[in-house]
Amino acid sequence: MEKQQFLDKFEELKSPANAERWAVLQLWLVEAKSDGEIAKALDKDRSTATRKIIEICKHFGTEANGKKEQRQHLVLLFRRYCKDFEVHPSIYPDWVDGDSSDRPQPSTNPQNIPIPTPESIPELTTLEFIGRDQDRSQKQTNLQNILITPDEIQDLLYLEEKVIISESTSIIENNTENMNIQQKINRVLDSHANASRERLYGIENYLEQLKTYLENKYVWLISVVGSGGVGKTSVVEKLVRDYGANVGFTDIVWVTAKRRYFKVEDLSEKEIIGSSINLEALVSNIATQLQITLPTSPDFKVQFKYLQNKLKQAPYLIIIDNLETLEEYKQLIQGFNPYDLSNNLSPSKIIMTSRQKLQSENSQLKEIEMKGIDRPSTVELIRYKGDHVERIAKATDEQLYPIFTVSDGIPLIILLIVNLIATNHQLTLSQIINKVLHEENLSSYLYFEALNSISDEAYNILRTLTGFSSNSSICYEDLKISSNLDDNDFDEAILELIRCSLLQNTCSLIDKPRYAIHSILFEFIKRSESE
Repeated sequence: MEKQQFLDKFEELKSPANAERWAVLQLWLVEAKSDGEIAKALDKDRSTATRKIIEICKHFGTEANGKKEQRQHLVLLFRRYCKDFEVHPSIYPDWVDGDSSDRPQPSTNPQNIPIPTPESIPELTTLEFIGRDQDRSQKQTNLQNILITPDEIQDLLYLEEKVIISESTSIIENNTENMNIQQKINRVLDSHANASRERLYGIENYLEQLKTYLENKYVWLISVVGSGGVGKTSVVEKLVRDYGANVGFTDIVWVTAKRRYFKVEDLSEKEIIGSSINLEALVSNIATQLQITLPTSPDFKVQFKYLQNKLKQAPYLIIIDNLETLEEYKQLIQGFNPYDLSNNLSPSKIIMTSRQKLQSENSQLKEIEMKGIDRPSTVELIRYKGDHVERIAKATDEQLYPIFTVSDGIPLIILLIVNLIATNHQLTLSQIINKVLHEENLSSYLYFEALNSISDEAYNILRTLTGFSSNSSICYEDLKISSNLDDNDFDEAILELIRCSLLQNTCSLIDKPRYAIHSILFEFIKRSESE
């Protein structure tokens, strides 16, 4: 094949229409991956990976038979015509190395290395590498005598010392970078995520799959979907907090597709215009957190494209929570055309949470659907949250299994049932479960029972929280002032709400407390107040 013919085929393979073949070629030649490893990296079947490899070989017109020979033929083509394409050394043919030509040499000394004569060799030192527990004859057969001069020994020791110092410096720098990004991650999550910091149960499989996507450089668009209360926000928060720093992101953004108000003085003005923000505001929020100045063009597409280009220049992590509340969420997802490589934001990544499935809007998106926790995890959660309830402590696991059946393993529902068991002393455990089983709108029924069981002061705090925006995290002082409760009543009511799983403390122990309620409870109270 002539050079220009090869380069034409190479450029054709890099086109957006051949994006999948291009990804396979890089994995096959640059990273020396097997068919199975390629399939796993691209989240495809092994047969699909094998078929793409065959298509690539046909595309370049390889003449050899057999996959190994075809790959070596491609290696030679790239070495001859496109040396900037760095082929993995392990897949060179046996007679090809980094400095040799592309054909076997008949000479016994193909690289013309000068062979020293006895007269030209200065006084030498012999170093023998001797293995233990070998007899002398085997040592003579297996061991090499390496002849080096004293000056060369000194040079080797000097180089080894430089390597050790370099590697140590690199490790220290990497650890420092990880510490810095971890601090930034913690700061962003504490101020924006509003996720409960309590122990999570039964999320290991979800977390492991998300970690795989987070670490895969070919995956950049991820969604976590599921019903309200299943724990989407909490799982993503834990994923980012525990693993985000190790992936190499330089910055992180957490935005929610709902309006947020934090100042007490805004509460009296009731400046709540709708429950969600539009696409322009979301993009502006992301740019602001990343300290990116968007162009002042009236055309939103210009701003959106500008932000896309910025996200390609460095590895940023963007989390968009409650995406389904964004009016133009389909427009946002469809805006990342999977067949246009210019829309690929790598090395940055976007993670979205939503109550609605999103994958049908974009085939590039990797989606995980959370369907609740399993039965053993449900029992663990019940015993953890109900350790102060005598009836739960005395119940056997088998007696608690019906709670899993009625809740579908959704943590929010489980916690509300635990609260109902703790506060309703007239009904037996089995009667409570039977009553819950026959409720059509389970969450509304459980919230109704829970709100009827708490004090007026506690309900006053919940009602005050609904004066702010849904998904807001309110600091201790602002919430206390706007609730008009004295210090003792306020503190007791806060503890009561946390104990009943109706209020979340969204900050760590070293930070000032901030409080939030679940969006489902927020909607229930707003609806109840308006009736």
